[in-house]
Amino acid sequence: MLTSPTTDVPGAVVHVDVRPDALRLALLHVVEEAGWTTVLRATDDAARVSDRVPRPSPGPPLDVLVVPPTARASRRALDAFAAGVVRSIVLTTVPTDLTVALALVRRGVHALPATIMADAHRWPALRPRLERTLHLVLRGRSNADIARSTHQSEATVKRDVADLLRAFDVRNRVALAATVIELGYGPEAA
Repeated sequence: MLTSPTTDVPGAVVHVDVRPDALRLALLHVVEEAGWTTVLRATDDAARVSDRVPRPSPGPPLDVLVVPPTARASRRALDAFAAGVVRSIVLTTVPTDLTVALALVRRGVHALPATIMADAHRWPALRPRLERTLHLVLRGRSNADIARSTHQSEATVKRDVADLLRAFDVRNRVALAATVIELGYGPEAA
């Protein structure tokens, strides 16, 4: 949980772009109760809050990324934080931390929950090719199908699947699927 001195928010404006309606409404309630003004469209003076990791761009970084407390989400959030595309991170399970994170961002302080670090280390850093192979394995595709889809040899796919099994410390594809789902690889990704 983030802690900070009382927030002075006169003139503070925030744009909350979060997909799940219940979470978005909770976050809007939290910031409005803290005295922030919410806007429907992002403006230059509005702090930006989202549940989606932005792509690196020449523009300013996302002010606050809101993520579920899973290993996969934590890995992606921590990577975005390290790359400088996100200033602060808040967990979906602690929406009240949003106002503290926003106040810190206004002061130029970047913050993330301590649990993000621990959770992120439970999800191995995967090269994009391994991420794609994992996605296809979880969809039940055979090595031959994966090879055709990714324009690689079956031997490369077999090696990539073996690398995935090793990375997640499992013995077979079924155990791999169970483990990655437990670590936060949800149906939207598969």
